[in-house]
Parts: sequence; structure tokens; C-alpha cells
Amino acid sequence: MAEEISPELIEKKKQYRLAMRNEYLKKFTSPDKPEGHIFDPAFQRFMSMKVTKIEHFRETPITILKGMFMFVIPLGCMLYYYKSRRDQKEALLRSGQVPYSKRLFKFQ
Repeated sequence: MAEEISPELIEKKKQYRLAMRNEYLKKFTSPDKPEGHIFDPAFQRFMSMKVTKIEHFRETPITILKGMFMFVIPLGCMLYYYKSRRDQKEALLRSGQVPYSKRLFKFQ
């Protein structure tokens, strides 16, 4: 079950967000703001995390199974389906069961 969050903690977080918002608006609307962007450490941490995500990836049996079920198995099933369908069609064409006039691709 989830723990109860105290009202004091909620109020403290609300005050912190309000202070950060006011600081950002003060910097953003300043008439003598410097060129470039306003540095936000939280946004910088987020973007750094997104860029270095692959460096912190750990290969586990679960991630291997996810990769297999998301990429390898569907690709193998599609390849098997198209190859078997093409082989059946070719067998019909080579045995002469499909007349030349009914074939989709024919030489003129």
C-alpha cells in the first residue's frame, strides 16, 4: 500500500516549485538577459540521462527476451510466411496449374 504523504511535505514541495517558477520567470523576462538560454540544472540532468542511456544499459535475461519477442521472432515469422507463400505460388506456376493468361506477370 502507498504511504501517506504528509501535508507539510506537499506544502514544502509546492513552495519550492513556486520559488523555482518565479526565478525562471524573473530570468526569462529580464530586459538585460544574456544571449543564449537559461540554464536549468534539472533539464540538463534529464537530457544527460537521455544521451547516456545506452552506456548504463545492463543486459539481463528479461531484456534479451524482450528483444527476442519484439524483433527477432516477428521478423522470423514474417520471413517464413512470405517465403512459404512465394514457394507455393512458384510451385503452382512451374507445374502449369495456373494458365499463362491468368498470371500476374507475363512476358509480352
